[in-house]
Amino acid sequence: MFQIPNTEKHNKVIAGMKSVILIPVYNCGKSLPTFFSFLYKLNPQPDLFVFAENNSDDNTLNVVNGFRRDHKIIRVWLRDDAAVIGESRYEPIAHIRQLLLTFARRYNPDYAIFLDSDVYPTSKDLIDRLSLWQKDIVGGAYLRLFPEGFSSLQNGPLPTDKLQ
Repeated sequence: MFQIPNTEKHNKVIAGMKSVILIPVYNCGKSLPTFFSFLYKLNPQPDLFVFAENNSDDNTLNVVNGFRRDHKIIRVWLRDDAAVIGESRYEPIAHIRQLLLTFARRYNPDYAIFLDSDVYPTSKDLIDRLSLWQKDIVGGAYLRLFPEGFSSLQNGPLPTDKLQ
């Protein structure tokens, strides 16, 4: 049975805990203002936001510099062909996330929360919801365009030849 922990007890436990939100960004200058509007609504606010900017060729860095909360920016440069050189096309993002986590450890947070700039947190009490369990929580989101329309999912799984 799924039980929600005692929130009164939780409020005493999380008082004074430090949280850091870690965000990799790359060529997302146009969408960052919308993402930021969600981050500004978080309550409580984290102690620090840390962005890893991967040598974007749009205005991403300028937009991140305008972020109106306490934040740090790590500048990284992974070659465009880094995915070809590595074992997996996801290896570059794994390196960036490890770099973010290593950087966050300097601030000795109780919680480090990864958010991708294209996944908007819709719950303003995200930090409380995640820390409520006093456990390590790993979750992820993956968005995929369905050119055949969402209704195709309601009629059962897609044929495997359409999956990428």
